Amino acid sequence: MKKQTITPTRSITSEIEALLNKQIVMEGKSSAAYLSMASWCDTQGYNVSSDFLYKHSEEERKHMLKLFRYVNAAGGHALQPEISGIKHTHTHQQRDRELTVSRQQKCRSCSSPTAPLA
Repeated sequence: MKKQTITPTRSITSEIEALLNKQIVMEGKSSAAYLSMASWCDTQGYNVSSDFLYKHSEEERKHMLKLFRYVNAAGGHALQPEISGIKHTHTHQQRDRELTVSRQQKCRSCSSPTAPLA
């Protein structure tokens, strides 16, 4: 592997930048998925669930923005993820809760490989 030089204008390696951009994709997709579920819950009268999911969507978006700012400030280039394949209709609230938990665990496990490299 080619060794990279860290300079005053670039304080992260390309490898770290790629990992952080991968995490940005995860956070962006999670935010969009939660927003879609929140909207569906809202239209079905599941107010408590919709409130939770709206907040969760915003939390994931904030995570994404923090990563964006960090990557750019460190001399990298944060990339806006393409968000596609978001489900807009849902049929079962319990299954959606399980998907929410599963998605959150996936986001956490995706970010953990970056910790030892930083």
